[in-house]
Amino acid sequence: MKKATRTLLCALSSIALVDLPGAVTNTDIRSMMNVWDSTTPGHHNFFALTGTVHTIQTADSDPSTTACFAVDDGRLLVSVFNRTDPLCNPHPGDRVVVNGIFGLKKCAYGNEPYAVAHEIQILETGATVKPVRRRLQDLSSISDNLRLIETTGTVIDWRTSEDDPNYLCLTLKDGSTTMPVLVSAQDTDDVGRLLESQVSVVGTFNWALPSVRRYARPLIVSQLRDITVLTPPPPPQNIPFLERKIYLTPKDILSLGKRKTCGEIIAVWQKRNLLLRDDDGRIVRVKLSQRDETDPRPGQRATICGYPETDQFNIILGTATVSSCTPSKSTPQFPVRLLSLSDIIGQKPSGSTSFQTAYYGKLITLKGTIRNLPSPGNSEGRIGLDCDGHLIQLDSSACPEATTGLELGCQIEATGVCLLETNDYDAQADMPHISGLTLILRGRDDISILSHPPWLTPTRFLLILSAMTGVLVLFLIWNSSLRVLVERRGRELARKQIEATNAKFKTIERTRLATELHDSVVQNLTGAALEIRAAQATLPAADEDSAPHLDIALKTINSSRTELRNCIWDLRNQALEKNDIAEAIRITLQPHLVETQLQVRFNVPRRKIPDNEFHNILCIIRELAVNAVRHGRAATLRVAGTIDGGRLLFSVADDGCGFDPTVRPGMEQGHFGLEGVMERVKALGGTADISSAPGKGTRVAFDVPLPEES
Repeated sequence: MKKATRTLLCALSSIALVDLPGAVTNTDIRSMMNVWDSTTPGHHNFFALTGTVHTIQTADSDPSTTACFAVDDGRLLVSVFNRTDPLCNPHPGDRVVVNGIFGLKKCAYGNEPYAVAHEIQILETGATVKPVRRRLQDLSSISDNLRLIETTGTVIDWRTSEDDPNYLCLTLKDGSTTMPVLVSAQDTDDVGRLLESQVSVVGTFNWALPSVRRYARPLIVSQLRDITVLTPPPPPQNIPFLERKIYLTPKDILSLGKRKTCGEIIAVWQKRNLLLRDDDGRIVRVKLSQRDETDPRPGQRATICGYPETDQFNIILGTATVSSCTPSKSTPQFPVRLLSLSDIIGQKPSGSTSFQTAYYGKLITLKGTIRNLPSPGNSEGRIGLDCDGHLIQLDSSACPEATTGLELGCQIEATGVCLLETNDYDAQADMPHISGLTLILRGRDDISILSHPPWLTPTRFLLILSAMTGVLVLFLIWNSSLRVLVERRGRELARKQIEATNAKFKTIERTRLATELHDSVVQNLTGAALEIRAAQATLPAADEDSAPHLDIALKTINSSRTELRNCIWDLRNQALEKNDIAEAIRITLQPHLVETQLQVRFNVPRRKIPDNEFHNILCIIRELAVNAVRHGRAATLRVAGTIDGGRLLFSVADDGCGFDPTVRPGMEQGHFGLEGVMERVKALGGTADISSAPGKGTRVAFDVPLPEES
């Protein structure tokens, strides 16, 4: 948008075409404007215009781009953007032919007309076009649009343009009419000489500026030297005093020239607003100009010059400056103490509000409760005071220290100058609206704290209630979590107690069985073995048929007795109750290993193997360990185990003398160890693989399925 603003604010070259009498044009400008008045953007139309160049302005950023202005029937002008060869350099007064396209385009603020020239041809040169003399109030948006205008007026103010800081905006006033004048910001050092001066301005009148201020209708001046000072600013002593006439219309007041008034400043707010009581006792509101650098204070005597405005209640001096300001020794003004705000603000039965304007500019005192305070860093310094149900504003912008110690809910007594907030004069409104009442505070002493709010305010009560609710919720959550934890710990303790009780009962039962087996079956087997040995001793040496049978029977009875002793040992030991399988294996093998070194690496959780299967596995490992020590004379025994998927893989290896697995002795020779191992593995549903050779040691690997966990 700023780029579009620069396009017509001298950032693009501009040419104005004036249609010559009797000239033949291929496109009528009125037909172009009819298209621009439509509401269907996006369609392109071709045009061809013949006319005279009215104005030219060269762009520094893009010299190849120009804006052409053309006129039809001596009244209508049209803007044409040119993007042709920069060598085509027409001058004001030249007769040219322009060809291109035109139409409407969508933008952020509506439909924007455009006309782009594809070709400009110079037909003949001519005299420079002279500006048309117009008064500000006589400028026409139709007949004077895009024309080079010369007008006069007084420069009453200036500032940097907000939407484009590359330009200055001067306010030109002639009678009751004001108009903005845009000029390059490069001349800020010289713009001060124009203030309050009667000047002549030559510039282009543009009633459709493509920017945020599209309805501004400014005069666009190429450079500051196009503004000529006709009459220098008058000295303050030559400025007439503000009239005391009461029968002036708003238009008459706006038509007044610069006026001055003298008196005592009774209130200051927002730095740029004053209330002044002149020497005749009249209250005059003053709006200081942005360029005024004075810092007036209440109680000072000042001479103020400005331009009269009105809110239909009082005359206001706008765009004012303070020409002199001195301390004053005025008689102190005693405030009017109001018992109720209804003395100023009344409520009618119809629901509308009425204001007593006689209190305007008076020093009054009110009591009320603070409902809102200005936020930190807020320059307006507005305090909301509740008086009898009406919320009025206390303006502390001139004395920020007045808010010290105040808090919401305070009962205070405030003294200040009464200001009725009204809208500025609006020609479209019959009567301005009184928006409210404001007390302008003069210092810290204008506020007296009558009472502070109780500690337990509704807000604090809600905060405390919210905090207590939060604590209660946290307590309930903690209590629920604690209850769940206690229940979980209780179930775990009960499970451990049950397991301990079951283990105790199992131990007692196994001990009883072991005692009975030892006292009966083991003794009987021992007796049978002794009888067989006695029979062998009494048989003749030549009886070769009975000797082998007796030998096998003796080995069988001894093997059964050994197995039975192992069963008795299993019943008595606590290996099955161990949670660490490696420790259970060490306990089981310890009685059978004297000088043999044992290495166990069994990385399997105990809970994965049921008791019956675990007992069989311990028996298998023990049998292989006993064989390795008794027959293989092994020095080292290694036991390892792990889980692969749903299967238990374990092995027993030794460094003994080894044997040939294909010719190993069996039950016929009285050797039952390996056969018992194979039977146990088969009962578990697994397989066994024996790897051994004479002098190479022995390794037996097992693959046993594990039951599914429930």
